[in-house]
Amino acid sequence: MSREEIFKKVSELLYKSRLGVEVESPKIDFKRTWYNLREKHGISEFLKDTTAMVNTVGLDGFIIIGWDDKHKEFHEAKFSDCGLSDTNEINGIIAKGCSDLFDLSIYDEKIHANLVSIIHIPPSFSKPVFVKNHQTFHRTGDLKNETPQRIFVRSGTSTQPASKPDIEMMYYDRKNIVQEDKIEIFCQAVIHLDSKAVGTQAVIQNYGTRPVAITNALIELWIEDNKHIILSNATIERVHKEFVNLGTASSIINPNYAMERVFVFPRKSGSIDLRTSIEDIRANCILNLRTAQGKLYKGDMKGLKIVGNDNSQSLPNML
Repeated sequence: MSREEIFKKVSELLYKSRLGVEVESPKIDFKRTWYNLREKHGISEFLKDTTAMVNTVGLDGFIIIGWDDKHKEFHEAKFSDCGLSDTNEINGIIAKGCSDLFDLSIYDEKIHANLVSIIHIPPSFSKPVFVKNHQTFHRTGDLKNETPQRIFVRSGTSTQPASKPDIEMMYYDRKNIVQEDKIEIFCQAVIHLDSKAVGTQAVIQNYGTRPVAITNALIELWIEDNKHIILSNATIERVHKEFVNLGTASSIINPNYAMERVFVFPRKSGSIDLRTSIEDIRANCILNLRTAQGKLYKGDMKGLKIVGNDNSQSLPNML
């Protein structure tokens, strides 16, 4: 769904809710305030609710923040209320806490003269997604309980652990999802081109029904207790032995087709060395590819094999 379609959908939902119509459902959830994503209890609730929406059978899911459905009143909300400065940091939370990466988009919108946040979660091929270590807390903030590999699902308007029939339905639903553009990224290796640059080798599969144009690539790192770093956008893409500037040319992937590409990045950003970070098992590294339509797809780079050394290959002066 485009941002305009999402805005229209949420506007209609809020209008109906204000009239007293019950609109909460397995794929629609209202929250009065944002999750506190600087605290463990907030992160735990966020992962539980978002993975439940991913795992639940159906079309697009929405978590709408800033509307109190019980008292029928707005409570102004914006993304910065969660304590993070950039929506890209959400990827690191998901990568660290969940079995699989999944797509979601976050928008701050003014609807009916009130500011609300929208978390949009499209259908996923990754289901079931489990929370690696689900935690619950006492009101004092102390840890209450920990459960490994917890799978959640929405039932009616509540979130609960998935049953065996729920999980079977997830696999069935996953086989029947048809999307216009659905990209899977399989990161294979990091090629050490020289002392200044590395290339991320990836296979990109288009499972959708229309061609997709890749126009931009970037790498995100979470190291040293979730310190967030975004490496400069890749401006060069290596195709066999030729170099293509992504700023002026796109990589087109046709439906039901896979292509292999190597995206080239500067090896260092300040004091951060990309090769060292990828080799560090404590770091989370994600390759992001953006399409011409503005969609962002992610591939997990953690634990990739490093190929080559400082003398592997010299780069042209374009980098």
